[in-house]
Amino acid sequence: QLLDFRRLEQNGEQLKLSTVQIKPFIEDNVNHFGSLAHEQHIGLSCECAFGQEDLFRLDAEKMTRVLNNLLSNAIKYTPEHKKINVSLSAIYKEGCRFLVLNVEDEGIGIAEKDIKHIFTKFYNNKNHPGCQSNGIGLSLTKELVTLHHGTIEVSSEPGKGSVFTVEIPIDREVYS
Repeated sequence: QLLDFRRLEQNGEQLKLSTVQIKPFIEDNVNHFGSLAHEQHIGLSCECAFGQEDLFRLDAEKMTRVLNNLLSNAIKYTPEHKKINVSLSAIYKEGCRFLVLNVEDEGIGIAEKDIKHIFTKFYNNKNHPGCQSNGIGLSLTKELVTLHHGTIEVSSEPGKGSVFTVEIPIDREVYS
């Protein structure tokens, strides 16, 4: 991740857009975490509002990294016998369609005072028990989402879990 981050900083990484069947793309990425979630006795589900035939243009490699970082964190901070749900839908706002990816967990949550810092490079919440972060993953995730002209936000409640919401535009004109 540090190498990816340095590449972004130095090269001004570019999007490599391709047409992706969004439902299998998301389901395959979530399924890669299935055995890890099972080993840790965590429920992992995926809901997709799209069919097998729905196609979207995005950088599949970079969006895989976004999803992997969010799922990796969700599993890391979700205790046994709790759940993680990934959902995918679309909204229309500001004259454009947006793909909305939510990663919702029943994990340890994030204190309100820390939320404004979690996307900051090298931020590590040393005051939170069980926090094992180098402070790169969420910062890299935000950079990759921004590269897609998108946004990432989090809502969280300590002891109850977190919801990370990624919105990226899916209309072709945005990337022209």
